[in-house]
Amino acid sequence: MATDTDIGSVKSQLQQLATPGAGLLTADYVNPNMADKLRETGIQYFDVTGIAYLNQPPIYIHIKANKPELRVGTRTKAGEAFQPAGMKIVYAFLQDREVINVLYREIAELIQVALGALGEVFRDLLEQGILVEEINGARRIADYVQLLDKWVDAYPPKLGNKRRLGICTTDYPDWWQGIRPEEFEAVWGREVAAVEYTG
Repeated sequence: MATDTDIGSVKSQLQQLATPGAGLLTADYVNPNMADKLRETGIQYFDVTGIAYLNQPPIYIHIKANKPELRVGTRTKAGEAFQPAGMKIVYAFLQDREVINVLYREIAELIQVALGALGEVFRDLLEQGILVEEINGARRIADYVQLLDKWVDAYPPKLGNKRRLGICTTDYPDWWQGIRPEEFEAVWGREVAAVEYTG
């Protein structure tokens, strides 16, 4: 981080390069603390993120990046609908759209999730506009495709690697050659399919 000495050095160099007060420091990023120090020293600056201080009367520009203050009641957590427990609930909604209109307790028992988690998921989906509550109290999925897309996007990082059952090995490398997968309503994966296809 730059020190007061560094800032003094920058100011001196800018004054040598330009008319006093007309120099401009450009940077990839100027953090809020540094922005204050530069402005107090009279060094004009801008960075690639849009943070800027320019004082050339009649033009005055001061753009500083501050973290937004959290309002009381603001949720800081990511939406519950696309966390592991929430995804289980959303999956049930995707399978049967009518499940959303069953009593919370019945849904929780059906899906085997905590009642509190269910309330959080409903609240999250309502806030996102994916779920809509009608005047008569009935709920419906407003955008099924959006819900499905979000669930599919969240699956690999949230649940995908938790679903691996294991790795199997055998002492008989040709075990698969006598099996007809269609008898088990199955298909071969890519390796066996490639061998079958290429001969």
